[in-house]
Amino acid sequence: MVLIVAGGVLWLRRQALRRAFPAQPYTLTRGRPYTLLLVTVAPGSDGRRHVTEQRTVAVRRDGAEVWIGVLPGQSYLGPLRRIIRPDGRATLAIERLSLRMTQFISVRVADASAEETACRAPHEADLGSGAVAGVEVRGALYEIPHRTRTMRWDAPAYGCLTLASRHENWVDGRWRWLAEQRVLWFRPGDPDPQLFDETLLRKLKEASPAQLIRRVAEVTGVSPADCPACYNPAAIEEWDRQYFRNQSPLR
Repeated sequence: MVLIVAGGVLWLRRQALRRAFPAQPYTLTRGRPYTLLLVTVAPGSDGRRHVTEQRTVAVRRDGAEVWIGVLPGQSYLGPLRRIIRPDGRATLAIERLSLRMTQFISVRVADASAEETACRAPHEADLGSGAVAGVEVRGALYEIPHRTRTMRWDAPAYGCLTLASRHENWVDGRWRWLAEQRVLWFRPGDPDPQLFDETLLRKLKEASPAQLIRRVAEVTGVSPADCPACYNPAAIEEWDRQYFRNQSPLR
């Protein structure tokens, strides 16, 4: 159980924080609102395939984006909610702990274009066209020979939104499945306004990354002896420095 909980704390630090506050400029796409349900499938400790995350994503006409993630097997975190506004203000909320973390990130707001057809970089191979959840997509392949490869299916009409991806490793002379993501359903049009309702967020207590991680560890009973990486001072202090730097809009 300790290993499972420690894994959840590490997930919070390495995944939730990184996803909520990306280091690179983040693109919001305006003009083509939608709502979707995305699932991530990866191998568990038993070697079998498991759904490791279910995520609802919604985008408004102004480009504002919200996702609500549920992590099977880590119910103590409850739903994780992230919202990014067009001005770059991003909030990660852990409702079960009544905590939120807000900072500004670098954001680029782009207009969706139904005319765009090339959703791949020059170094990626073209996998042709197809459809995922009823949406037209273009496929791209990025491969490091005899190491790893990723196949991705993007929707040109929605700013090259990725609707499916598959990751594989080269093992014993052949490609082996590693993990995958896929949209189960996609609904074009204005999303439910309640998904963007910030009434609950305003009731949560603001916390820095260090406070958030330590609170999760406290609730789950993880000690420094159980999970030394969860209490890495240098890493956590850097998260906090970035957090306090980014309390004002980035220029």
